[in-house]
Amino acid sequence: MTEKTNVSHWIGGEWVGSARTSQSVNPATGEVIGTYADADLAVGEAAIETAVRAFREGDWRLDPMRRATALSHLADAYAARLDEVVDTLCRENGKLRREAAFEAHFILRALRFASGLALQPHGRVTDTQPGRQAMSIRQAVGVAGIVVPWNSPAYLCIRALAPALAAGCTAVVKMPGQAAQSAALMCDILGSVPELDAGVVNVVVESGSDVARLLVDSPDVPVISFTG
Repeated sequence: MTEKTNVSHWIGGEWVGSARTSQSVNPATGEVIGTYADADLAVGEAAIETAVRAFREGDWRLDPMRRATALSHLADAYAARLDEVVDTLCRENGKLRREAAFEAHFILRALRFASGLALQPHGRVTDTQPGRQAMSIRQAVGVAGIVVPWNSPAYLCIRALAPALAAGCTAVVKMPGQAAQSAALMCDILGSVPELDAGVVNVVVESGSDVARLLVDSPDVPVISFTG
């Protein structure tokens, strides 16, 4: 039997609990494989406040080389633990191993591609008519709210998170309760990358939709990625 794992939220580089807990279940066997802190609005608000503070007060949005390095090292960290990602998907998501491996291998591609994107924050100048030019400048918009689905949580989270980080945004990731163990592994990997400042990525786990609605409604979260 797999050792049961207790999962907390990841906010400001620290593990944070909540008043409510729920169970992680292997859908193939019905076995309880762990428990997780189930987010409420207070947890969601704390995650947003932390992401806003990291965006406004830190230098993440100002340093593209730091972002490129962080994303490259994050890809290396995932590569070193890819078997764990696959094992967790099989146990928690009910995937066959070949299907879990197929999902997981896209994570490295997304992170390495985003690492290159971080060094290409170029704007554009165009001649709109004789004697007149239009200039566009690419700047980070703020906090990205990322609502992750249950069915391919490991890759679909990174698919949205990686370009947001490359652009200089900070993030609040709302993981579904069905992927709590995958969320915990992701946070552990995120925490192993020293260039990724605490508070740049904040992860909450929720069985319902209150935090997801909070992200959509919050004026402090100007961009949303939603799959589902």
